[in-house]
Amino acid sequence: MVASLIKMMTRPAARENKEMVLTENLPMATKMFVMQNFPRLSIAYAVKRSSNKGTMYELNLNDGTDILLNEDGKMSMLKCNAECVPGTMVPEYIFSLMKAHYPGSQVVKIEKSGNGSRFTLTNHVVLHMNQAMKTA
Repeated sequence: MVASLIKMMTRPAARENKEMVLTENLPMATKMFVMQNFPRLSIAYAVKRSSNKGTMYELNLNDGTDILLNEDGKMSMLKCNAECVPGTMVPEYIFSLMKAHYPGSQVVKIEKSGNGSRFTLTNHVVLHMNQAMKTA
């Protein structure tokens, strides 16, 4: 038992390869995500992250916005540093909560996972929403 525990503790972590990618070499879905949601901005640089879990693209836009997308253009993280998240990306349910409980605040970060999403507001409040569209 001790031997197996030591073996588990010394096992190398999953390798992740990172490489810079030219905008023209990005998958079309990732470029379309930026064009549809941030039409006034352009991609400053992109990094391709490959691991045994798949390939993700880290995009940094020219205003400092950070986006993490998979090859199909599905976003898992969005952090706006200069402006707020476009309203088209925020569910109506979150808007109604913000209006009722946090008037004047806006979303600056979205993180998505298998169990739902987290929305960080300008006042640093974090709203958690599960897949059933309910706050957790």
